[in-house]
Amino acid sequence: MNATIDLVRYEEIKSQMLKGKVKKDQGDYFRQYRENNLDKLKQSANEYYLKNKDKFLIKVDCPICGKNMNKTNLKRHQKASLCIKSVLKQEFLEKQAHDLEQGLEEVEP
Repeated sequence: MNATIDLVRYEEIKSQMLKGKVKKDQGDYFRQYRENNLDKLKQSANEYYLKNKDKFLIKVDCPICGKNMNKTNLKRHQKASLCIKSVLKQEFLEKQAHDLEQGLEEVEP
């Protein structure tokens, strides 16, 4: 019963905090609540992760270089040198193939 009251009070203060109506001493309440209920908070976070694991682990292919990875890491990967180098290499190969075709066309007539 006491844990339920604490949780209700915690949620109440949290909503007030988001609205900007919280005093500084209520921040101490949050710190104390987290310290006292650390195991409970870890357990609920772990349960949430296990319940929603499929959302976090969606596999996709990078449209730039074709590498397979988690969807959550896609944007970071596209900024990485590995992906950028593959784009530059691909552009270089395309330019080289185009130049080679141009050279063959000039020789044939």
